Amino acid sequence: GCDRIYLRDCNALGDSISGSLDRCCDPICFLRGLLMYLAFISDIHGNYYALKAVLELLTRKGEPTYDRIICLGDILAGHGGNENVINLLDQYDVELIKGNHDGKFIPWDVIPENRLELIETLVRWEEENIPVAIRERLDQLPITLSIPLEDGRVLLAFHSNPSNLWDM
Repeated sequence: GCDRIYLRDCNALGDSISGSLDRCCDPICFLRGLLMYLAFISDIHGNYYALKAVLELLTRKGEPTYDRIICLGDILAGHGGNENVINLLDQYDVELIKGNHDGKFIPWDVIPENRLELIETLVRWEEENIPVAIRERLDQLPITLSIPLEDGRVLLAFHSNPSNLWDM
C-alpha cells in the first residue's frame, strides 16, 4: 500500500489509522496518531481574532495539548491580516505551510476574469500594508510538510495540491 496519508481525504485517513481519528471538520482537522497529537488549522486569511480563539482552544492554561500545530496555508490575505497574525502563530510555535494566497507568485492566467480586479486590489493592499519581511517569509514557506508517524508511515500535509498550489 501507499506509505503516505493525504489529509484532504479524512474518511480514508480515519480508516487507515484504525479509527483513531477523533473528528475531522473543515477548516480544522484533528488527527490523533498513535502517540503523537497533531492539530491542523488553515485558511486564516488574516482573521486575528478567530485565530486567537482557535489557538486558545488548542491549549489548556497556555500549555499546548497537541505535540504540533500546523497551519496549512492562506495565512494573511483576505481580512486585513498583518504581523499580529504572524506573531500569534510564532507565539504558539505553529508550523507554517504555504497556501495559494501566501507569497508573491500569482499565476494571473488561471485567475477568472471576473476576479482579476479583486485579486489586483488585494495584492496592492498587501504590498502597502504587510511588511516586506513578512511577505518574503510567506513566499519562502514550503508547500508540503512530511510528518513521520509513530508506525513508520508519513503524513503529507499541504494546502490544496502538493505539486501546484493553484490547481484546486
